Order: sequence, then C-alpha cells, then structure tokens
Amino acid sequence: MDNPTDDMTLQEINTLFGDLDSDGFQKGILTWILQKKLDVDPSSSIPLIRALIHQLRNKMMEANKIHEVKSYMSIIPMLHTLHYAVIQSGVVIPISLYQEVIKCLKELLKLPLPHSAVASNTLRSIEMEMKTPGVLYWKKVLAEQNLKSETFTQQEKVFVFADPAVFSDSMKAEIEACLKMSGFRKNVNNVQKRMIMHVLQAGMESIDRMELASALEALDEAAVKTFFNELNLAVTQSSKGGASTNEEYLNTLQRIYRDIMAASKEGPSSEGDDGFLSSTTLPFPDFNFLLWNENDELCELWNQLSKFTFGTQCSEDDETNDKRDSGIEADLKESSPNKTQDKLKRRGALKPQRSKDKLTLVNEKMEKTMGSTRSSDMSRTAKVVFMGDDRVLGRLTNAYHSIQKKESKHNLLTKKLNLQLYYIPVTDDSSVYSHGDTLPNGDKMSLASHLGQIDPWYQRNILSLVDPISNPADVPSVSDEPSQLNLYVLDTLCYYLRCGTQPANLPLYTVKMISDVEVEEVFVSHLHANIPGSVENAPKKKFMSRRGSNQTPPEAVVLVSCKKLTISQRRDQAITSLRTSGLTITSKPSASTSAQDSLAICFDCLKPEYKGFQAKSIKVEATAHWRFSVCLDRDSRRTNHNVKSIEVAPCLDPGSDIRPLHSFSRELPLSKYLDNVLSLPINTFTGLSM
Repeated sequence: MDNPTDDMTLQEINTLFGDLDSDGFQKGILTWILQKKLDVDPSSSIPLIRALIHQLRNKMMEANKIHEVKSYMSIIPMLHTLHYAVIQSGVVIPISLYQEVIKCLKELLKLPLPHSAVASNTLRSIEMEMKTPGVLYWKKVLAEQNLKSETFTQQEKVFVFADPAVFSDSMKAEIEACLKMSGFRKNVNNVQKRMIMHVLQAGMESIDRMELASALEALDEAAVKTFFNELNLAVTQSSKGGASTNEEYLNTLQRIYRDIMAASKEGPSSEGDDGFLSSTTLPFPDFNFLLWNENDELCELWNQLSKFTFGTQCSEDDETNDKRDSGIEADLKESSPNKTQDKLKRRGALKPQRSKDKLTLVNEKMEKTMGSTRSSDMSRTAKVVFMGDDRVLGRLTNAYHSIQKKESKHNLLTKKLNLQLYYIPVTDDSSVYSHGDTLPNGDKMSLASHLGQIDPWYQRNILSLVDPISNPADVPSVSDEPSQLNLYVLDTLCYYLRCGTQPANLPLYTVKMISDVEVEEVFVSHLHANIPGSVENAPKKKFMSRRGSNQTPPEAVVLVSCKKLTISQRRDQAITSLRTSGLTITSKPSASTSAQDSLAICFDCLKPEYKGFQAKSIKVEATAHWRFSVCLDRDSRRTNHNVKSIEVAPCLDPGSDIRPLHSFSRELPLSKYLDNVLSLPINTFTGLSM
C-alpha cells in the first residue's frame, strides 16, 4: 500500500464499509459513486481490488477473534464489490493479484453460511476470469441482453411490478422515465461493439482504448458481427478447455485486435456512435414495467413468467410433453388461472406425475438451505421486482403460494425457470421517510424495516431509494444534469439485481375463515380482525331493554385456543374465553437462523396476558351472533366480512408434500428433516445472519 492511489482507495473502502449501521441517502450514494469511478477510470479497479483484499483479511482476523455477528457484516458486501470490480475492470489484472485474491477467498471458506457460500461463488468466478479474461463480462451481457450463444445459454429477464395503490400518476411517470433510460441508444450492434472492446482490454496489455473505440465505430454491422462471433468462439473454447488454452486464447485476442484495426482502415468511415464506447460498463438490462392490477395478480404474474419460460426456444414437442407429463389440460394455452378456477381438471386414464418432477421443489428447497443457487443449472432466470409497501408483498404472497400449489401438482415452470424475487420499498406517505432516519417507521413499511435490520447493506442501498422514488423533487441533485437522479435509481436497481443473491425468507401464514363457506387465504405481515357493533366499537349511548331500563351495548365474547411461546421457546396450550372487540396478529420473522419465527398477538381486552403474547398458531371463534371483519396485510382490498371464526397457522409448503403415492411405498429419504413451512424468498445481499 505504498502507492498514494492505493492509500486513497483504502480510505474510500474504510468510509464505505466502516459503519454499516448508518444509512440515509448520502450513505447509500457512496456505493454508486464508487461504481461511477470504475466506469470513468477502468484502471482504478487494480488499487480497488488490492484495498478490498487488505480489508477482507482484516475482517477475517477480527471475526476469528471475537466471533460476533457484527464482525461478519461487511464481508459479503465487500465480496460483491470485489466481484463487480473484477467484472468491470477495463485493464489487464496481474496474475500475482489474482493469486492474492484466490488465496484470500480460500481463507473465507472457513466462515459459516451464507458467507462461505458467497466466497465460494466468488472464488469460482475469479478463477474463471483469471483463465479467460473478460469471460464474466461476456457471459453477463449475453444473459441480460438475451443474445444467442450455443455455449452460454443463460437468459435473464427483468419484470417490475408496481402496486397501483401506492403509485400515483406522477410517480408512475417518474419510474417509467427512469426505466426507459435503460434502452437509450442501445441496439444489438452497439452492445456487441462494447463486448468486443471490453474483452480485448481485459486480455491485452498496452492497448490504446480510444484508438480501439474509433476502429470499432468505423466498422459496418456485418464486420462487427463477424468479429463478435470469432470472439465468442474464443471465449467459449478457453472457458471450456484446459489450463493450456490460456496462451492460445490471448494469441487469438491479439489476432482479432489486429484484424479490427486493419478492417477499420480499409472500410469507409462511419459517423461514429456519439461516444457510446467511451465506457464499457455493463449495459442496462431491459425492464418490463407493469402496474399490478387488483383483480388478476396471479393471472398477470403467471402470464409473464409463462411467456418468458415457453418462448421462441421452447419447441412445440416440449410443450406437448410437459402437458402430457403433468396431466393438466391446456396448461400452456390457458396458463393464466382465474381466481374462481383453483382446481384444474386432470385427464382421465393418465399416470400421476413422475417422481423426479415431484422432487424438484424439494431439491430446490434443500439447495437453498445449504446456501447454493440453481442459476447455473437453469437456462432462464426471471428477476421479478415488486415496488410498494407491505401490501404489495401481501399480494405477492397470494400469487407465490398459488404458483407453488400449481407446481406441486404439475411441475411446469420450476424445472425450466429460476425465479428470483426482489423488493424495493415505495410509499405514498411522505411522512414515513425523511433524510437521516435509520429506518422507515410507517406501519405499512414493517417488512422493509425487517429486511433492513437483517441486512445492513440492503438498508443502506435499497432503503435509501424510498426517498428518491417517493419524493424525487426533495432529493438534492448530485450534478447539474437533470438525468443524474434517474441514473442513480437505475444503477442502484441494477446493482441490486446483480448482487442481491441471498434470499431472506419471510414466513407465510394461512388463515382459515369460516362464515357461510370456508375461505382460506395466506398473509405475510399483518392480520386485523374487528368485531363491528361490540362494546368498544359501538357509539357511547345507552340502549333501552325490554323492561325499559338503560344498559350498555353488549360485549362480544370469543373462544380462544392457541399455542403460546414461552421464554424457553416451549409451546403452552391455552384455551379461554375473552370479552373483546377484536385482535391484531403480526408476523415476527426471526432476525437470525438460530431464532424461531412467531406471531405477535394482541387482543383488545382487559386481560393483560392477552394484550400481547407470542404464539405459533391460534384459533378464535365468535360466540352468539357476533362476526369478524378480517383485513390482511393492511390492505383494504383483502378484507373479508361476516366471518364466524378464524384459524391462523404456519402455511405449509405444497412442494414439501412428498408423501408416498401408495400406502406400501417407503417414505422418501430426508423428508422428515425438511422444513415444511412455506416462506417468501426476497433476495437481499447477505440473507439471514448467523
């Protein structure tokens, strides 16, 4: 660290990762400033990588000494920053520096999950990049831009669903304008030029960046496509071949570079591309922005996922086989279920689903538990971003549960699609968030607060978007250019999509409501049951009895049966009757893997022990003529009236129902050790703590 540049970078890293407990717009913008520095000066990646390795070693030593959760907090964000710096590096990274990085990452494999899993994934990527410079950038752009490649078949698509209950017309226009910037001046030919330039810079010493950019801009479309195909073949052969292919790969880069320079001098000069190649930063992916309509949330989400999964690369025979295997009629042509059509008709005289399909969801759950991801095995990845408050996650809960239920019956999407869920909090209440607040404190932002508590990096970078999205006029401009604010939101969203790889699982709960018919729904954060006309809710006036005397309004009496959680986390069965006007049930997701998820329950009654306690499940039945009005996840659109009784319990995962098909069949291996509770996996940077 003798170089002054290295000292300056080390100071920037200390500032960025020094105090993860603080947040706000100014803290959240530090990550973005570092990214912009790499874009402007690709050579700054070298001192940045050195500084990150230095800090990672210090953090490793600190963690080994004190073994506290706080000592691990910044390790995963540093690994994400390291990975980004390697991908974005527009210069040749020395082999000696690669070796230092690999040595450091191998030491981090000793850490507990999810830290060791992120270190392992980063290690594999760095080793691949050292062998084939530019391959990480190449693969990422191919996937995000959906460019065809016989070897790198990964394809990604981004869907942004916004809750119309939160997004006003002005907010909708703002976010649409922001996302439209992702396609500014972008076409396949330009993207291919950028990919060629980046890989040549990453693999060749002493290359004239401006000269290469001018040469590429002078090429016609056919020439660019030819050089792109040649480079794609070289990257493929090097990444799939042995260690001896590295020298051959570098020689191929030299030849392609000479051919480009020669072709640009021979061909007619073009008008250029207005500085498009001045930076080889990762191009923005394309965003599909949709307002999530109230009545057809499952239909709309399922439509988008099905269209992407069974697109042009899905043959007619594959679709027919999927329908035959699942036994479901017209799954693809009518893949959008109506809410009234929960039961799908099964063809007669067909065998049940195959056992290997039946275990797909179970294998996925086991892999996620072990900290691994399935993205490398799946050809398509759908990254679905939900914007709103707790209500949008409540609606997502219903849709996600329905998808899992469908998949458990006819494994269609899961075996072809890697579904990743992201959440960006947005509020229509300007009082919920203000500059300098530690966390959004509104009632409808409880899940955002929880995610920020378990992941400080999510709190700093994603919760800081609440203000610029909800109140764009109130955010101080970072430059004189009016588009810079939109770029900040767009860049941060892309950073989240690329580095938010660790899911935080929010437990889901089933509420069974009985009135004239039985209705079962799922919620994630909040349930409020009100008893209209009870003593607390009635107007304060006297009622005349039959005998002519005045009396107070009648009190509602309910029967309560629940399993309380004691301090020792043992369950205490309790059955009692209460006089109450209603109750509130709030989900309490654990902040670490060692704690238990639970429900916080509060009755509006005089008994202090029922004004606040924790339980795993509860059943409440109204006596006499009393009825409940039940609202889920603070969403008035999800209100049920005239409810006689409610029963709340953890939601069972349909995909974990792996009971034998026949009574004489043996139980499947490890089935009794799996968690059979369904959770909503929202991607964060670090996931749950230890």
